[in-house]
Amino acid sequence: MYQLKLESAKNALSEAIAYDHKADIVASIAAAGGVILTIIGDKLNIHVLLYGDKIASIIVAIVAILIFKIAIEMLKDSFDLLLERKIDSEIMKDYRTIISSFPDVKRIYRIRAREHDHYVLEDLRISIDHEKTIKEGHDFTREIKHELMNKHDNIEEVLIHLNPYYQN
Repeated sequence: MYQLKLESAKNALSEAIAYDHKADIVASIAAAGGVILTIIGDKLNIHVLLYGDKIASIIVAIVAILIFKIAIEMLKDSFDLLLERKIDSEIMKDYRTIISSFPDVKRIYRIRAREHDHYVLEDLRISIDHEKTIKEGHDFTREIKHELMNKHDNIEEVLIHLNPYYQN
C-alpha cells in the first residue's frame, strides 16, 4: 500500500512539473512573439504591430489564470487523497447487498469504505452464528472479501471484524 501512495505522489509531482513546463513554454512564446511583432511594427512603421507586447501580456495573464485553476484542482485532489474521500451511497448499497447475499451473515453492524487515491479500503463489522469455529469464521470472511474484490476491482483491502450472533 505504501508503494501505491509513493507512485501516486510521483504521478502528481510529474503532472505538476509538466504543467509548469507547458506554462513556461506558452508564456515564453507569447513574450517572444510580442517583442518580435513590436520590433517588426517599429521597423516597418505598422502601428498595429506595436501592440504586440500588450497582446503577449494578455496571453501570459490568461496562462497564469489557467495555471491557478489547475493548481486549485490539484490541491483539491491532494486534499481528497489525504482525507480519504467517502464512497458514493449507491456503491455502499451495492457493498451491503453483496455482504447480505451470504446466508451466514446474521447482522451487519457497520460498513465503512473510503477512497484512497485510486483504490478503496473497506471495514466491515458483521455477526455470524456464535457456534462457528474460528477457522469457519476465517474462511467465511475470506469468501466475503473475495466476492467484494471480484465485483469491485478498485477495492484494495477489506478488513472484517466478526461478532458472535445469539438468537433471542
